[in-house]
Amino acid sequence: MQIALPGYEFTRKIGEGGMATVYQGQQLSLQRPVAIKVLNSQMQDHTEVRQSFEREAVIIAGLSHPNIIPVIDRGLSEQGTPFFIMEYVDGVDLARVMRDGQLGLTRKLEIVLQIARALACAHRNGVVHRDIKPANVIVDRDWHVRVVDFGIALLYADDPTQTKSIMGTEAYMAPETKHSVTSATASSDIYSLGVILFQLLTGRLPSEGVCAPSSINPEVTPSLDKLTLSCLAPRPQQRPQRAEEVCDSLLELLHGAHLDSHQAARAQAALGKKHFELLDIWRETAHEAIYLFSEQKSRRRYVVKKATREHGGYTMGRRLAGLQHPNLIKLHGVSKSENAFITVMDHAAGGNLQERLSRVYTLDEMLPLARQIGLGLAFAHRNNVVHGNLRPCNVLFDQSDIIKLSDFGWPSHRAQSAQVQALNERSGWYPLPQEPPSVRSDIYACGVIFYRLLVGGLPRYHEGKLAVGRAFKRLPVGMRRLLQAMLSQNPQSRPGSMEEVLQSLEGFNDAMPTQVWQPQATEATEQPAGQDEPNKRKKQLLLLLLLVILLLVLMNAGVVALFEGGRGALSFLLAGPIKYPPDTGRKRAKPVPQWFDAWKT
Repeated sequence: MQIALPGYEFTRKIGEGGMATVYQGQQLSLQRPVAIKVLNSQMQDHTEVRQSFEREAVIIAGLSHPNIIPVIDRGLSEQGTPFFIMEYVDGVDLARVMRDGQLGLTRKLEIVLQIARALACAHRNGVVHRDIKPANVIVDRDWHVRVVDFGIALLYADDPTQTKSIMGTEAYMAPETKHSVTSATASSDIYSLGVILFQLLTGRLPSEGVCAPSSINPEVTPSLDKLTLSCLAPRPQQRPQRAEEVCDSLLELLHGAHLDSHQAARAQAALGKKHFELLDIWRETAHEAIYLFSEQKSRRRYVVKKATREHGGYTMGRRLAGLQHPNLIKLHGVSKSENAFITVMDHAAGGNLQERLSRVYTLDEMLPLARQIGLGLAFAHRNNVVHGNLRPCNVLFDQSDIIKLSDFGWPSHRAQSAQVQALNERSGWYPLPQEPPSVRSDIYACGVIFYRLLVGGLPRYHEGKLAVGRAFKRLPVGMRRLLQAMLSQNPQSRPGSMEEVLQSLEGFNDAMPTQVWQPQATEATEQPAGQDEPNKRKKQLLLLLLLVILLLVLMNAGVVALFEGGRGALSFLLAGPIKYPPDTGRKRAKPVPQWFDAWKT
C-alpha cells in the first residue's frame, strides 16, 4: 500500500477502475468499516479527471438519501493523493447479481424502483449521474440498493464549457449524450435506467428499434412494456420527464408485492379500509410507522402515519384536520385507539427540502421558498398550531414544487446519539433543545432553514452570539439582520410573529432587480448542446465581416464624392454657409430607433 491516511487503516482492495481504486478500511476513532476511494496515481496529472474525482465527493456529500452511499470525509493524503471516505456496504454490484442470481419479477422491479428513487433525489438537487449502469449499483444482502460512482456527474449549474470529453458507458448512454457530454439531462439518466430495466426483464441489452420486452419474456405485462419503452424513447421529450414518474409507475405495477407480508398486514390493519391498497412502507419502528396507500378507484395517494406513543402530533393533527392552506399538507383525519393513533394526509410527490440541500441557494432562489414556509407557519400559528420540530425533512414539495409543511407536533424520529448531540451543540440545532414548542421556537427553526439555504450549513455560535463567516457577510445587510434576529438564542429577541418575518421577506422581494427571461427554444429550433457556442462565434465573425465591407464601401464612396465636383462633398464644403429651406411650421418626424421599441417592451 503506497498511501497512508491518519485515522484510517486499509484492509483490502474491493474495486478498481480506470480513474480510482476503492478499498475496504477501518475508521480507527469509531472502529467501524468504511470504503476509501483513492484517485489512481496515473490520473493525478489529468486536470479534468482530478476535478471530476474531487467534485464527486462534494456532490455525494450533498445528496441525503438511503439509496445513495453517504460521504464521511475527504481530503489529500500526505503524498498529495486525493481521497474520500464513504460508508461501507457489504454487497456486490448489480452486474454480478444479474450474472449469478435468478431474480423474480418482483425483485427486479424493486431494484429498479430503488435506483429511480436515488435518481429522483439527485435530479431534485440538479445533479445528473451520466453513468447509470449495473456496475454502479450496489446491492447488499437485504436487497437494499445504493447508487455509486458520481465521478462524472454533471451539475445543471456547471459551466458546460468546462467538460468537453464524452464520458459514460456506451451501451447505457442516451442517444443525445453520445455526441456531446453537455447534452446530458435528467431524461438521459432515465434512458439509462430504461436500459437496466430492459436488461433485467430480458437478459439482454436493447438494440436499435427496441422491441417490447414481452416479445422476449412472456412474463412481462403490457403495462411494464409501456413503461420500459417510454424510458427508452429516442427523444428526451418522449420519456418520463421526472424520475418520480417512474417510481409511481413501478409502485402501481408492484401492488405492494415487494413488501414483507407481516409488515403489509400491520399496515393494512392500521387503516382498516378495504378500498385502499398498500403501495409502500416508508418506515416502521417500535414507536412509529409511515405507509403509502392508494385509493383503488381514484388512484389518489395518501400517507398514513401511525404512532404507538402519546405526543403532540395527535393534538396538532386534530386542530389541523379541519383547516386548509396552500402551504400545509392536507390532513384528512386523525384517529386514536388504546394502543396507537394515526393521521391520514395527502401524498406530496416532490420529496422534501432535506433532499435538495446539496448546494447553496441564491437570494432570489431562496425567497420564494422562504415565503411559502412563512405563509404556512403564519396560518398555523393564527389557528393556535405550533410545529415544534420544523426541519427540512418536514418541508415537503408537491408535484408542482409547491411547499407543503407537515408533521406538526411530531417529534424527531431519529434517535440522537451522543456524537450527534455533540455535533449539534457545536454546529446548531433546528429547534433549540430545552426550549418548549412555541411561535418563537418555530421562528428560530425557520431561521435555521433560511440560513442553511443561503449559507450552506447550520449556524454556529461563539459566546452565545451567531458566528458570521464570509458567506454570511456576502448577504444583503437587511437579510443578515433578519437572520440574526430569528437565530437569537434569547426567544424575546426574535421577531414576535411570522407576519413580521414575512414583512421583511416582502421587502427583499420588492428590492430584487427585474429579470429578463429569454424564451426557451422550441422543439423545432432546438440544437444539440455543445453546438450553440460555435454557431454563435460564426455569426459574430460574419457580422464583423459585413461591417468591415460596409465601412470600406462607405469610405470609397466618400473619396469619390470628395473629388467629383458639382454637388460633391468638396464643392459642398466650399459653398459657404448652409441655406435651409423656408420654415413651414411642420416638424419632420425623426425615425424611431429599433432599440427604442425593444426597450419599451
